[in-house]
Amino acid sequence: MRTWQVALVVLMVGGLVAFAALRGWWRQPDEPAQHLVVTPQMTHEAGDEAVTPAPGRIAFVSQRDGHPQVYACDADGGNQVNLSNTPAADGAPCWSPDGQLLAFVRTDDDTSDVWVMAPDGSGQRALTHSGQYVMEVSWSPDGKSIAFARHGADGRWSICIVDLAGGEPVSLTPSDAEDSAPRFSPDGSRIAFTAGVDGSGGVWVMEPNGGNRRRVSSDAGPATRPLWSPDGAWIAFASERDGVAGVHAVNIKTGEQRQLATQGSFPQPDAWSPDSGRLAYTGTQDDLMHVSLVGIDGKDAARLTEDDGSDWGAAWSPDGSHIAFLSDRDGNDEIYVISATGGKAHRLTDNDVHDGEAVWRPR
Repeated sequence: MRTWQVALVVLMVGGLVAFAALRGWWRQPDEPAQHLVVTPQMTHEAGDEAVTPAPGRIAFVSQRDGHPQVYACDADGGNQVNLSNTPAADGAPCWSPDGQLLAFVRTDDDTSDVWVMAPDGSGQRALTHSGQYVMEVSWSPDGKSIAFARHGADGRWSICIVDLAGGEPVSLTPSDAEDSAPRFSPDGSRIAFTAGVDGSGGVWVMEPNGGNRRRVSSDAGPATRPLWSPDGAWIAFASERDGVAGVHAVNIKTGEQRQLATQGSFPQPDAWSPDSGRLAYTGTQDDLMHVSLVGIDGKDAARLTEDDGSDWGAAWSPDGSHIAFLSDRDGNDEIYVISATGGKAHRLTDNDVHDGEAVWRPR
């Protein structure tokens, strides 16, 4: 297997639960038809087909050079630039809170590490030298450290943290714990993560030094993909309970658990709106994936995208006006942008290979 092909496997593990579920690899509920809740499509006024320009810049991963590279483009698709420019395979881009650095995972010689670079691709440097594999980077709100999942010599995943200034990574969870998907809270006081790569251990939180670990998701079923609301009050996650797959949320202070959506085989939370009022998620209907929105109260769920292909992986713009997402509606996995109120989607990339992992640069 070529190095970049190994890299693809590693870079996609962070999203494995989501993509496996949405592409039908995940175990299906015994009787999905009885639990399918179809959300209505968003309605639009006549004449709303004109595309309103989206603001900002988006980093993404493209295979147009024969192997995964980190690119960036304007939110209208213009000024597409290869930031990586390396024979190695790069993926999992993640902007620093101030937008002045871009963290990513680079795989070369069958190992991967956390790297950072400037928004123009300059100043590339490695923060880790693991000799193993890493995935799923998450910046601390102050931009001084990065949490990530590391694949140890024993073949298991654990959560680690490394300082931007340098130094050896510090393990926060036991190397035999199979933990993944670390996400810093907006105030930096906690890190949410998935216990068990398959989510069998649920969603937990801990302090940035690894202390005071506790489970916050219900023990009624597996839970994966923790996602903090921007106000820090809620953590959304995917879970299956009593054979029903859905998107849930837990109030981190009160412990209140809410089911926000159930749609298809295994709906996945993608992104919160900047005001923490709505959640974009990917669900399935008629064997196709679609991006939908739902309120934090579980009401007003509605389909955002509607086409003959699959749409997934939503990312909200910093000002809340637009949503970027991935779609194969034109035969390849490409990046699109749509107004958060619905309407006509604008295609940003146009290649005969995979483009994905879109993330907006903070304002």
